[in-house]
Amino acid sequence: MVSVDKLEELYAVLEVPRNADATAIKASYRKLVLKYHPDKNPDNRESSEQKIRAINNAYEVLGNTAKRKALESQAAAINIACSNKHPVGLVTVHEQRTADVVLPRSFMICPLGHPGRFLRVVDRTIAFQSRNDVKGVDFEGFFSATRFAMQWLPNKNNPDRFPKFRCPVVVQNIRDFVGSNNSGMATSFRSSMVDAPIVGSVSFGLCPGVCSSDLMLARSVEPACSNVLLMPSPQVPGAYRFEADFFASHFLSFDPPTLAQMSGDPSPFSVMDFVVIASADCLQFLSLDDVMIPAARSLGGDQQHVQLTSVCEDPHVRAFFQRNGIWDFQDFEAYFAAHCETWDYRPDERSIRLRSVDQDGKGKGIPKREPPSEPRGKPDAKRSKSVKFNRDPTRIVCLTNLVGAGEVDEDLHEEIVDEVQTHGKLKQCIIKEIEGVTDDQAVRIFLEFEKVESATEAYITMSGRFFGGRKVKSQFYDEQLFQNNDLGK
Repeated sequence: MVSVDKLEELYAVLEVPRNADATAIKASYRKLVLKYHPDKNPDNRESSEQKIRAINNAYEVLGNTAKRKALESQAAAINIACSNKHPVGLVTVHEQRTADVVLPRSFMICPLGHPGRFLRVVDRTIAFQSRNDVKGVDFEGFFSATRFAMQWLPNKNNPDRFPKFRCPVVVQNIRDFVGSNNSGMATSFRSSMVDAPIVGSVSFGLCPGVCSSDLMLARSVEPACSNVLLMPSPQVPGAYRFEADFFASHFLSFDPPTLAQMSGDPSPFSVMDFVVIASADCLQFLSLDDVMIPAARSLGGDQQHVQLTSVCEDPHVRAFFQRNGIWDFQDFEAYFAAHCETWDYRPDERSIRLRSVDQDGKGKGIPKREPPSEPRGKPDAKRSKSVKFNRDPTRIVCLTNLVGAGEVDEDLHEEIVDEVQTHGKLKQCIIKEIEGVTDDQAVRIFLEFEKVESATEAYITMSGRFFGGRKVKSQFYDEQLFQNNDLGK
């Protein structure tokens, strides 16, 4: 997820105003996907792929109500802090010492202005990371390392160890699970005991003469290197700061892109204000692929096409759409077109197949065209009986709806010849673009075989095949018209 200062860019990429509603954002996304799809722009394929990625990234945020709300709310808080009209003053010492702190039982720590980036334990070190920073880690693997809880410590102002500002606390990394009783279901608690397995405590290496230290995870607790004071941000409402208890004016800071420090000399680019988010709210960062890929694989969708409706019956997929709004088939068609490096979608059948993906769960590249859906070679007897001829067989086969208008590229001829020459000697292949007709008839591919038997096999094999999501139509063409170069009939 992008930072707040990139918010305007997201709206610009989707070509919608800042106040656009969800319907307008979705409509613009569909239009842009069709406009910039690489197969629609063969002469500028590389730039089209970059554009599609930018469109997907923008829609992943603005198309998700929870993500968009989080980004906008943080942007509004920052604007209030920077505005002279609505200054935010410091709370009084009395308020800091007596006010109860209302925190989730298990929470994530997010730097203000960077939704989607969280304090995260990596082995024994600690850093601020987004999902894009971590390779080969799934959704649960990423967020399991972002769960923290606080153990409030006694002092003269708080002998009962109730959650209060400016009272010492140890921040602990805990091991719990989303949806359990420890994952943020409670809005507050008055206990110094954490009822979840503790992995370790956030620690740092400050000492006299050392003003900055990276964060690390410690098994044992040394008060001077682990005790912090939680305090409200003096500038941003709803945000917090973490100050070292034994080192005044040394605060937890985030230095982009990932550095987490306890520092008394932060850089001008450091972030010292943080938002605390319930662990259960990590579900708002769940992507469609996070739920669709496992569901499709469970049905064999990494080996063959499976029905989209069957994938959507998976309980995790259903829960995703219950949280984020129901999609229709047009929504899915736009999504799969924009993510064709991951999904092969057949709109006529409303079926999907998972393409080869890497360890991050992403497609290995945007393919130019999905190969035909059936193996090469002679058609079987059952298929031969089911295919109807448009006329008596000739040596000329005309294929339509294999590609659409403007989709002919330099590789198409070679791909078709390579596919059909297994049926017999092919004398020539002619690709003809026709104007003033429907898209499915705009590109006609004429195959001239030496023998009628070869043409018949090619006709049967190619008829009804799926090629890049299109259903191919075969026709026998009049040989005399073909010899006269009359290819528009």
